Amino acid sequence: MIKFATTAFAIAAASVAMFLSLASGSPLSIVLFLLAPLPLMVGAMGWGSYSGALGAILAVITLAVVFDLSLALYFLVTVAVPGWWLGHLALLGEETGPDRAPSSLTWYPVGRILAWIAGLAGVITLLALLTLGTSAEDITAGLHAGFKPLEPHLPALREKLQGIDPQAAGQWDEKAILDMLVSFAPVAVAVAMSSSLTLSLWLSARITAGLGRLYRPWPDLRTTRLPALTLVALFAAASFCFLDGLPGMAARAATGAIIAAYILTGFAVLHTLTLELSGRPFWLIAAYVIAVLFSWALIAVGLLGIADALFSFRSPSPPPQKGPPPL
Repeated sequence: MIKFATTAFAIAAASVAMFLSLASGSPLSIVLFLLAPLPLMVGAMGWGSYSGALGAILAVITLAVVFDLSLALYFLVTVAVPGWWLGHLALLGEETGPDRAPSSLTWYPVGRILAWIAGLAGVITLLALLTLGTSAEDITAGLHAGFKPLEPHLPALREKLQGIDPQAAGQWDEKAILDMLVSFAPVAVAVAMSSSLTLSLWLSARITAGLGRLYRPWPDLRTTRLPALTLVALFAAASFCFLDGLPGMAARAATGAIIAAYILTGFAVLHTLTLELSGRPFWLIAAYVIAVLFSWALIAVGLLGIADALFSFRSPSPPPQKGPPPL
């Protein structure tokens, strides 16, 4: 019991410290802030779901007592619940044999976990936007204020564009550019949140495995497939992206989160299609470098993931992953 409580206190302290590190304002603090769910995931995967849940509760109580209730509630929704829940899902299995050995369990499919990540990222993004105001006008004003430091740099960018494409430079409209950045901010934030949750889960699984406490066998990530309804959700969200007000912002947040999931499955497709390719490590490294440097490459990878969902490029298809009913 003492060991259980000590573990919960440790993961709560680590998660709170990473969450509050953003106040320092350093670039590293942004990374730590985005990875704040990681300790809770490690606790849930390595020491059980109850340990992760207790750590999350202790962290929320600490923030409520030391700081204020609003900060604690924000931590609860954006860090505690996603961290514990994803760690819980990673260790969720259905017994298919007489014993509890890993070989007799069917584990919760990675594709469904990825769909949960997209859903959580969309909700977190919307809540983050609502911290700027309760109306679309307030949120837009808050986003404009956030992009205001970019304004002094726009003339310099225009001069650079003048040397590359004079015609485009002549049509340069700084207000239109800022409006475009504000419009696509929900998409960018949702992609960042989805990516950070996925990275946190992957890192926590690696850490737990390194500690010898990961009960689940490491999955073959190349076979990851999102549930079929995810594609329907993407098309539905994208169709509402051009609405005004909060509905349009929510739709863009949902679209960004789901696109991030398809970017990840697109990389899974790349890893599968290049299996027989000569110099495969070089081509994969080149693909990742290009994807990091150029946003259009990430869009292409996402389209590859969507195309695979429609036409199933990974042939022969792996056997369907049976698991507990969708939660």
